[in-house]
Amino acid sequence: MAAVLASGPDALLSHNAAAALWGVRGYSGGAVHITVPHKSTSTKRIRRHFPVVPADEQAVEEGIPLTSVHRSALHAAGFSVVHLTWAQLDVEPEEVASDLRRMLQG
Repeated sequence: MAAVLASGPDALLSHNAAAALWGVRGYSGGAVHITVPHKSTSTKRIRRHFPVVPADEQAVEEGIPLTSVHRSALHAAGFSVVHLTWAQLDVEPEEVASDLRRMLQG
Protein backbone atom coordinates (compact mmCIF):
# COMPACT_ATOMS: atom_id res chain seq x y z
CA MET A 1 0.00 0.00 0.00
CA ALA A 2 2.89 2.38 0.73
CA ALA A 3 4.10 2.17 -2.90
CA VAL A 4 0.61 3.02 -4.17
CA LEU A 5 0.27 5.96 -1.77
CA ALA A 6 3.75 7.22 -2.66
CA SER A 7 2.80 7.22 -6.35
CA GLY A 8 -0.21 9.54 -6.11
CA PRO A 9 -4.00 9.48 -5.82
CA ASP A 10 -4.65 7.69 -9.13
CA ALA A 11 -1.97 5.02 -8.70
CA LEU A 12 -2.79 1.32 -9.00
CA LEU A 13 -0.84 -1.68 -7.80
CA SER A 14 -0.13 -3.71 -10.95
CA HIS A 15 1.79 -6.53 -12.60
CA ASN A 16 3.17 -9.30 -10.35
CA ALA A 17 2.31 -7.59 -7.06
CA ALA A 18 -1.33 -7.14 -8.11
CA ALA A 19 -1.47 -10.73 -9.39
CA ALA A 20 -0.15 -11.89 -6.02
CA LEU A 21 -2.78 -9.87 -4.14
CA TRP A 22 -5.47 -11.44 -6.36
CA GLY A 23 -3.98 -14.88 -5.61
CA VAL A 24 -3.13 -15.48 -9.28
CA ARG A 25 0.53 -16.12 -8.49
CA GLY A 26 2.99 -15.78 -5.65
CA TYR A 27 5.02 -12.63 -5.16
CA SER A 28 8.73 -13.22 -5.58
CA GLY A 29 9.89 -9.88 -4.22
CA GLY A 30 11.79 -7.22 -6.10
CA ALA A 31 10.40 -3.90 -7.22
CA VAL A 32 6.70 -3.23 -6.72
CA HIS A 33 5.02 -2.32 -10.00
CA ILE A 34 2.61 0.61 -9.96
CA THR A 35 0.55 1.99 -12.84
CA VAL A 36 -0.02 5.75 -12.84
CA PRO A 37 -1.76 7.96 -15.42
CA HIS A 38 1.15 10.41 -15.65
CA LYS A 39 4.88 10.25 -16.23
CA SER A 40 6.70 9.66 -12.99
CA THR A 41 10.19 8.47 -12.18
CA SER A 42 10.67 4.88 -11.10
CA THR A 43 12.89 4.08 -8.15
CA LYS A 44 14.82 0.97 -7.21
CA ARG A 45 11.85 -0.30 -5.18
CA ILE A 46 8.94 1.15 -7.18
CA ARG A 47 8.66 0.56 -10.94
CA ARG A 48 6.09 2.91 -12.46
CA HIS A 49 4.17 2.26 -15.70
CA PHE A 50 2.05 4.81 -17.58
CA PRO A 51 -0.72 3.17 -19.59
CA VAL A 52 -4.27 4.45 -19.40
CA VAL A 53 -6.23 1.87 -17.40
CA PRO A 54 -9.96 1.89 -18.22
CA ALA A 55 -12.33 2.07 -15.24
CA ASP A 56 -13.52 -1.49 -15.84
CA GLU A 57 -9.92 -2.70 -15.43
CA GLN A 58 -9.48 -1.04 -12.04
CA ALA A 59 -10.47 -2.47 -8.68
CA VAL A 60 -9.92 -2.23 -4.94
CA GLU A 61 -8.89 -5.33 -3.03
CA GLU A 62 -8.20 -5.27 0.70
CA GLY A 63 -8.39 -1.47 0.53
CA ILE A 64 -5.64 -1.26 -2.12
CA PRO A 65 -6.38 0.23 -5.55
CA LEU A 66 -5.08 -2.16 -8.21
CA THR A 67 -5.55 -3.42 -11.73
CA SER A 68 -8.34 -5.93 -12.34
CA VAL A 69 -7.67 -9.61 -11.88
CA HIS A 70 -7.75 -10.10 -15.68
CA ARG A 71 -5.29 -7.30 -16.43
CA SER A 72 -3.05 -8.39 -13.54
CA ALA A 73 -2.99 -11.97 -14.80
CA LEU A 74 -2.00 -10.81 -18.29
CA HIS A 75 0.81 -8.67 -16.89
CA ALA A 76 1.99 -11.52 -14.69
CA ALA A 77 2.04 -13.78 -17.74
CA GLY A 78 4.39 -11.30 -19.41
CA PHE A 79 2.15 -10.13 -22.22
CA SER A 80 -0.95 -8.12 -22.96
CA VAL A 81 -3.44 -8.32 -25.77
CA VAL A 82 -4.42 -5.04 -27.39
CA HIS A 83 -6.87 -4.66 -30.27
CA LEU A 84 -6.85 -0.88 -30.58
CA THR A 85 -5.45 1.59 -33.09
CA TRP A 86 -2.74 4.06 -32.09
CA ALA A 87 -5.34 6.86 -32.21
CA GLN A 88 -7.59 5.00 -29.77
CA LEU A 89 -4.65 4.48 -27.45
CA ASP A 90 -3.71 8.18 -27.76
CA VAL A 91 -0.01 7.32 -27.90
CA GLU A 92 2.66 7.51 -30.54
CA PRO A 93 4.11 4.23 -31.85
CA GLU A 94 7.59 5.48 -30.91
CA GLU A 95 6.52 5.79 -27.26
CA VAL A 96 5.23 2.24 -27.25
CA ALA A 97 8.43 0.94 -28.86
CA SER A 98 10.49 2.81 -26.26
CA ASP A 99 8.38 1.42 -23.40
CA LEU A 100 8.67 -2.11 -24.80
CA ARG A 101 12.46 -1.80 -25.06
CA ARG A 102 12.62 -0.63 -21.42
CA MET A 103 10.38 -3.48 -20.29
CA LEU A 104 12.42 -6.10 -22.15
CA GLN A 105 15.68 -4.75 -20.75
CA GLY A 106 14.29 -5.15 -17.22
